Amino acid sequence: MTDPLAEPDDATPLTEEERNSLLLPLFNRKELNRVEAENISRARSWLLFSRRRLRPESVADERWLKDLHRRMYAEVWAWAGEYRTTEKNLGVAHWQIRIDMRDLEADVQAWLGDSSTAAYEDDELAIRFGYRLVAIHPFPNGNGRWSRLASDALIVALGGKPFTWGGGLLIDPGALRRSYISALQTADANQDFAPLVSFARSGSNWRAPHNVESLGVIPPESSRLMTTPRAGRAAPASGRPGGSPPRRARCVVTIGS
Repeated sequence: MTDPLAEPDDATPLTEEERNSLLLPLFNRKELNRVEAENISRARSWLLFSRRRLRPESVADERWLKDLHRRMYAEVWAWAGEYRTTEKNLGVAHWQIRIDMRDLEADVQAWLGDSSTAAYEDDELAIRFGYRLVAIHPFPNGNGRWSRLASDALIVALGGKPFTWGGGLLIDPGALRRSYISALQTADANQDFAPLVSFARSGSNWRAPHNVESLGVIPPESSRLMTTPRAGRAAPASGRPGGSPPRRARCVVTIGS
């Protein structure tokens, strides 16, 4: 019998216990995708359209990132915002998650403070941040969408615009998804992030929802986002050149998450 809530072939499978944490009576994958998308849309509005002060150093904070995942999925999954306690087909060992998340936080603080000519441009910095998050793969599911929204948060906090990510839905199979996978594979193979940065900026330009005024929110271009000037920095705390991910951390099959 076909599993109505089965994950796509290239997504991270859930354990039976994790599946039993579904909070809504859903009967098929289409319904699950819809309610998750609605929850994520509300989290995105909270993140990008409010007048809160969004600071780059705060976006890299472990507690903030867990809260972001909780806001994205708390209406659907009981484990939203909680680190996984089982091993998956990708990502680091579950006991290593907290260590790597704190290493990444320290690395991002170092990147932000780098005033040398070798410093990453803002777009690449935000994309490397999201890449490292999905490589760690800290949650039972939803890591890909969470990491992309975290990249959006960081680039907006740095004074840029959210990424367009090809202008479509990356959970749907097709040419767009294959292009994203190819860019991730290039980053995996040799730490070349140019294709991934290019993909993240491809597609239609970002536009606020038509009913943005009725939602009581404002587009990020006019929001009062506070950014932090960069100063000198030390080497990345993880000891890995350029803050590159640990060898076990590969993200080429995370697109459906």
